[in-house]
Amino acid sequence: VTQAAVLPGQEFVYRFRADQVGTYWYHTHSVSDLGVRMGLYGVLVVRPAPGTGVDITVPVHTLSGLPLPAPRMEPVEAGVPVRLRLINTDSTTHRYALAGTPFRVAAIDGSDLQSPTSLVDTAVLIPAGGRYDLVFTAPATPVALFVDGRAVYSTGPVSAATAAWPVLDPLTYGVTSPVPWSRIDKEFTLVLDRGLDLHGLLPRYAHTVNGAADPDIPPQVVRLDDIVKFTIVNRSQVVHPWHLHGHHVLVLARNGAAATGSLLWLDSFDVRPGDVWEVAFRADNPGTWANHCHNLAHADAGMTLHLMYS
Repeated sequence: VTQAAVLPGQEFVYRFRADQVGTYWYHTHSVSDLGVRMGLYGVLVVRPAPGTGVDITVPVHTLSGLPLPAPRMEPVEAGVPVRLRLINTDSTTHRYALAGTPFRVAAIDGSDLQSPTSLVDTAVLIPAGGRYDLVFTAPATPVALFVDGRAVYSTGPVSAATAAWPVLDPLTYGVTSPVPWSRIDKEFTLVLDRGLDLHGLLPRYAHTVNGAADPDIPPQVVRLDDIVKFTIVNRSQVVHPWHLHGHHVLVLARNGAAATGSLLWLDSFDVRPGDVWEVAFRADNPGTWANHCHNLAHADAGMTLHLMYS
């Protein structure tokens, strides 16, 4: 919402300082359900100062029914540090399993985790739009990354049955630290549902927020430096990966249970049927920002609203 659409034959030049180290991606927001699915997306990785080790980016996408990336095998010498940057550019959740080595989840959505512990034979679920950085030291034997059971990266031949592995709960992973504020200035509740949007001239069957669909959902208005809390309730029968532009939100609780692991700063998280998520953020980035479901078909069908600064 912060720039006009780039019209056919035109261009738009972005200039910015790459001062947020982490794993990111970018994509079209004009008819995004169609454009992203057809390939209008890319990866943006901001690395720290040069270091040793292997840094591998794995964006997972489905293009015209073809799962990407194509499998690749790259031997890595034993003892070399490896960072796998996993990016889900689809509109639905993917299941990732790293076989053949212990690993740690070093960062989620570009934010480092506090004291992540070693994991083995454990899968991670990455929501639409989300990113996980897995780190490990290459062993002498091969390692392979499986996405939904399909090997997409390996250092050598690996055969592993990963379907029964438990899934990591990021809300309980790592070491916690104090929340950086002690107040809440503004609260909003978003009830996600599926039904008739009756706010416009013509009724339509839509993905709704608080009973309305875009563009009829009232904006959320905040002031600079407000501490804002969202309570997001999924009353529908499908998963909604929630995504606020321009900010990371801190996860406070899910289904009444407080987050107990490392402070979890996310920009995409799966709100499953029946889930209630409580998240908060500091309003420190003035502008008009989209706040939407990152299943882009759901966003196109009405599940988009806007955060505005007064």
